[in-house]
Amino acid sequence: MSDLFNYELFEELGQGTDTVVNRAYDLNCQRDVAVKQLREEHRSDDRRRQQFIQQGQFLAGVNHPNLAQVHAIDSKKGWMVMELMRGSVESLLAKGPVSAEVVRKILGHSLNALDYLHGQGKIHGLIRPSNILFDEERRAKLSDFESIDPAAGVRARRGEGKYLAPELLKPEAFGEVGPQLDLYLLGFTMLEALLGNKFGNLFDGINHAIDAETGWLRWHSSEEPYPPVRQAVRGVPDDLADALDKMLFKRVADRPASASEVLSKLNEDLSPLPASVVQTSADESAVVAGSATTPVAAAAASTPSAATSPNPLFGSPAKKDVGKPAAKTGKSAAGAGKDPIRWTDLSDKRVFYPLSFVVLLMAGIAGLALQSATEEPKAKTVYVKVVTVPDDALVISGDESLERAINDKGTNYVRLLPGEHTLAIKKKGFVDAEQTIVVDGKDDVLEVTLEPMQIPVEFALAPDDATFLIDDQTLAKDPSSGKWSLPYGKHTLTVKAAGYKDKAIDVNVTEETGPIEIALEKQTAMVRFDVTPEGAEIDWNGSATKVGDSGVELEIPFGTHRVNVVKDGYESLVKEIVVDAESEKTFELSLEPLRFSVAIKTQPADAKLFLDGEPLKPKSGQTDMYALPMGEHQIRSTKEGYKPVVKDLVIGEDLEQTLELILEPLRYAVAIKTEPADAKLFVGDEPLQGDADDPSVYQLPSGDHKIRATKEGFQPLTQTVSVAMDGPNKALFSLKKMESPTTTAGTSDPKMASDPKMASGKHSEIEFVLLGKGADTDTGTLTIGDVTTEINDKKAVVASNQMGDHSVVTVKLASGDSFEHKFDPDIAIESGVVSISRPISKRDRARFIWMYARDGIRGSSQAEFAEQQLTEAISLDPDLAPAYRDRAIARTTLGKDNIAKKDFEEAIEKGSVKDFYLHNEFSKLLYRQGDIDGSLQQCNAALSIRPHSTESRPLRMEILFRKGDNKAAFAEADELLKSADAGQRSLANNMKGLISRRVNRENDALQFFLAAVKEDPKNAVAHVNVGKSARALGSKAEGENRKELLDLAIKAYENAANHEPRLKGTILPLYAQVHAESGNLQAAINAMTTLIDEFGATKQRHLDRAMLWEKIGNATEATKDRVRASDLQ
Repeated sequence: MSDLFNYELFEELGQGTDTVVNRAYDLNCQRDVAVKQLREEHRSDDRRRQQFIQQGQFLAGVNHPNLAQVHAIDSKKGWMVMELMRGSVESLLAKGPVSAEVVRKILGHSLNALDYLHGQGKIHGLIRPSNILFDEERRAKLSDFESIDPAAGVRARRGEGKYLAPELLKPEAFGEVGPQLDLYLLGFTMLEALLGNKFGNLFDGINHAIDAETGWLRWHSSEEPYPPVRQAVRGVPDDLADALDKMLFKRVADRPASASEVLSKLNEDLSPLPASVVQTSADESAVVAGSATTPVAAAAASTPSAATSPNPLFGSPAKKDVGKPAAKTGKSAAGAGKDPIRWTDLSDKRVFYPLSFVVLLMAGIAGLALQSATEEPKAKTVYVKVVTVPDDALVISGDESLERAINDKGTNYVRLLPGEHTLAIKKKGFVDAEQTIVVDGKDDVLEVTLEPMQIPVEFALAPDDATFLIDDQTLAKDPSSGKWSLPYGKHTLTVKAAGYKDKAIDVNVTEETGPIEIALEKQTAMVRFDVTPEGAEIDWNGSATKVGDSGVELEIPFGTHRVNVVKDGYESLVKEIVVDAESEKTFELSLEPLRFSVAIKTQPADAKLFLDGEPLKPKSGQTDMYALPMGEHQIRSTKEGYKPVVKDLVIGEDLEQTLELILEPLRYAVAIKTEPADAKLFVGDEPLQGDADDPSVYQLPSGDHKIRATKEGFQPLTQTVSVAMDGPNKALFSLKKMESPTTTAGTSDPKMASDPKMASGKHSEIEFVLLGKGADTDTGTLTIGDVTTEINDKKAVVASNQMGDHSVVTVKLASGDSFEHKFDPDIAIESGVVSISRPISKRDRARFIWMYARDGIRGSSQAEFAEQQLTEAISLDPDLAPAYRDRAIARTTLGKDNIAKKDFEEAIEKGSVKDFYLHNEFSKLLYRQGDIDGSLQQCNAALSIRPHSTESRPLRMEILFRKGDNKAAFAEADELLKSADAGQRSLANNMKGLISRRVNRENDALQFFLAAVKEDPKNAVAHVNVGKSARALGSKAEGENRKELLDLAIKAYENAANHEPRLKGTILPLYAQVHAESGNLQAAINAMTTLIDEFGATKQRHLDRAMLWEKIGNATEATKDRVRASDLQ
C-alpha cells in the first residue's frame, strides 16, 4: 500500500541514522528489491539529501561484483531502489566468531571493492560489520558510503566512535585523511569478525571508560599499537595476519599504499563465500543493502487466532500482541562481475623433426649398399594453405580428391608432395576451375574463387508486366528464351506491380528447377492470418495462398467470406470471417496434425527415442506403437554405451509404418601386438582389421573377447582380451613355431638360406620399430642392458652380440614419456625385427576420463567428483573442448559461475561452435550474471542448432523482454505458442500479457493471462498476473462489471497461493487490497492479520490494518495497531 510508482512496499527491514528500508516488489521487472528512503525528518536537510542522492547516483552507474547495486533513484522524493541482500558480517557476528578462511574471503572481496572505489577517486569512510553485505551469489559487497568524494570531507559522527580511524580524530598526529582510512576501518572490522564477542577484551580502556563511546575515542586517538593478530587470535594464516597487522597501523604513512597492494599479497581468489556461511533465498530471511545496524531476524510462526476467516487460506482476524520480524521472499538480482580467474594460453602442439644433412647422406649411401634389403625412403608431404570460395569446394589432384583439414590454429590445408601440381577445384552449382601450383614448402597457398553457374529459369507472372527481383536486384528477361538466368543456389524472389501486393518467395535454383508460377493479389482490405503450422494454405473464394512462418496478410474485399485453411498432414479448418472497416483484421488459426500409428522397435529394446529432438513416448498401454504426425521427421535412438542412430522418415497414409533401429555398441582402441608381427587375428571366424593409421590398433566393444592369433608355421594361440572404456587396452600374442623339416641351408625358410646375411638362420642386427603415431614420439633413445642407441623415424638398430641375455628394452621418447617393452631374444634374432607398441596416449586417456565423468555433471552429489575428473582430462589433453563444456556445467551445478564462464569461453575457442548444450548452458549463466547481450548471443547460437528447443526459446523470450524489445519478445512468444507442451504455451501467453501491460493495454493483458492459466492451471505467476490485471481494470469499472472483475482478482490470488505457497507473503497484501476495493473490509482485515501473524509485524502492515479498522468504525483496534506501529519505529 505504497505510493511509490511501479513498486509494492512490504515489511520494513530496518532503519539507519538517516534512512529507513523496506522490502518491495518491482512490478515492471517482477523481482524482489529493497527501497531505501530518507527519514521524513531529514528530507528537508540539503546536506543529507545531497549525500544520499550522490551515493545512489554513483552506485547506479557502477556494475561491480563487490559494490551494492542501485537499480533506480528518485532525487526529488529522496528514495532509491537497490538489490535485496542475503546477510552481513554483523549477522555472522551474531552467531559468534567468524573462521579465518571466511574472513580472508570477505577481506578479499572488500579490498576488491575498495580498489575500484579508490581508483575512481572515492572514499567509503563508513566500513563496519553492518555495511559489508552478502548477495545471492555469496559475494561480499560494500554499502552505505559516508562520503564518496574526498573533497567533501569525511566526518567523525557522534555516537559511532567505535568505527573511526585515528586521522579523523588527530590528523596532525596520524596523517591526512585519504584512501588508507578505508584500509584501517576494514582491518578493524575483520579483526572484530575473527574475535566475535571477545573483541572488546583486547582494549582494556574500553571497559573502564565512562561509556563505550568515550573509550573507543580514546583508543583510536592514542599512540598505543594493536597487539599482533597471531597473538590475539590463534591459528590465523600468515598472509591474513600480515595483512591485518599492516592495515591496523595507526599512522597513515605506515599502512599499505593501496587496497590492491594488500590484495596482491593475500592468498585469495575472490571466489564466492561458502554456502554454509551465506543464507540464500531458499533459506533464511533477506537483509537489505545497508539497511540497519541490526540484522533482520527470520520470521517465526505464531499461534493462529481463534476467530475464523471466510477463506481459511488467508488466516483469521486481528490477533493481539503481534510483532514478529519479517520473513524473506524472492531472490536478489545478481550483478555481473568480472571473472578474476585467468587461464594461460596453450602452446602450439605441432612438432618439427629436423634431420641433418650428414645423416641423410649417410642413410643414402647405406641404402645403395643394402638396396636388396631396404626400402627407398619416401618423400615428405608439405602443408598447403587452401582458401576457396565457397569454402567447402573440392580440391582434386588427378583423380584423387584431396582431404581438407583444419589445424589447431583454424587454418584450412591439404598435403602435397613438393613440386608442380595442377589442381582442379570443383563444387556443385559452380563453374569448375583449374590452377597450377608449385609446392616448395615456403608459405604455399592455394586461393581460388569459383563463379556460380547461371541457370535459365522460366517464370509465369501474373500480371505479366510485373517487376521481377532476386536478392533485391532487378532482373531482365532474356527476350530470345523468355527465361531469367539465376545464379545456382538459394535466393529470395520478389515480384512487384502497381495495384498489386508485393510477393516474396524463397527458391533453391538447381539444374532441375522447373517453371515457377507467381500470381499477385489485388489490394482490398488488409487481413492478416497467423497460421500454425507454417506452410499451410488459405483458400477463400477459390483463391489459395501459402502461409509463411511469419503469417500472411491478404487483401480481401469487404463482406462475409468462408476461409478454408489446409496443409498436408493436418486437419483442414473452415472459418467464417467478416471484413469491413471496423472488423478485426488479424486472425490466429491453428491446425491439428493428422497422426498415424507407427511401430518402432529398437535393439537394445530399452534404447530411448527422440522425434525431431523431443522425447518420444509410446501410445498409452502399448510398448512399440507410436502416434506420429504426418510429414518428414528425424528420429533418433540413444543408449549409453552405444552409438546413436539417426534416421529420416516420412509419415503418410500410404507408407509402410514399421521401423527398426539397431544401435551398435561403442568401440574402444585396443593395442594388440603379435610375435611374429604379421600373424592374423580373429574374433570367432571373423578376421580383425587394424586401423588404417596404425594396423596394430583395433576397435572393439567393451567387455571380454576371445581372440585367436594364427600364422602358417606357428601354433595358433587363443586369449581373452578385456576392453574397458578408460583403458589402457593392450594385449600380446607370442606364437610358438611348429617343428618342420629344414632346408638344405639348415633353416626352415628358403629365403633365409639364399640370403648370405641370414644363412645361419640368425641376424647380426636387430631393428626395433615403434608402432603407431604420436606427436613428439618418433624420436628418442632405446636402452638394452648397458647399450643405448638413438631412435630416429620410429626405428633403432642394435647389434645381436650387444643384446646378451636381455629381454627388456627401455624406451625414452622425445616427449619425455618412457616405458619398458618385453620381447623374446630368440625370436628377435631369428626375425631381425622387434615391434614395440606404445602405451595408451595422453589424448586417448583424456577422452576416456571425459566420457566417464560427463554423466555426473548435473547432479549436485556427483558434480564435484565430475569437476575433478574433467580437470584431469583437460590436463592430459588441453584441446579437448567437450571437457571444458562439461566442467563448466559441473561448476554451475556447484555454484561456481565465475570460473564456469571461463570454461565455456575455452570450449568455444577450442572448436565446440556447433554444440547446443554449450551455448544453451552458457546463455543461462550469462543471464544469471546480468550479461543480457551475451546471453542473447549464446541463446541465438543454441537455437541456430536446434530451432525448436523447448529450453532455449523461453529463455530468449525472457531475454528480449528484459532488454525492452517488446516486438521481438512478442514474436518469440508467438513461436512458443506452437509448442505441443501446454507449459510452454502458458509461458508464452503470460509473456504476451506482460508486454501488453507494459504498453498500457490492460484488457489485452488480462486475456493473455487467462489463456496462460487455461493452458497450465498450476502456473501460479500467471494467476497472480490475472489478479493484478483484473484488479486494475475493476478499480476503473462500474456496476456489475466492476464486481465481476474484482471477484476474478480475488479468485486468481487464491489459486496462486494454493498452487505456490511460497508466494503467499507477496499475495496477501494484494488480496487485502482487492477485498478493500470490493467493499469486503473484514476479509481485507483478515488477510492483513494473516500477513502479520505468518510473515512478521512491520510498521506499514500495522498502519494498513489500522486504516481498515477505522473504515469499519472500530477505533479501539485501530488505536492498538497505531501504537504497535509506533513501537516498531
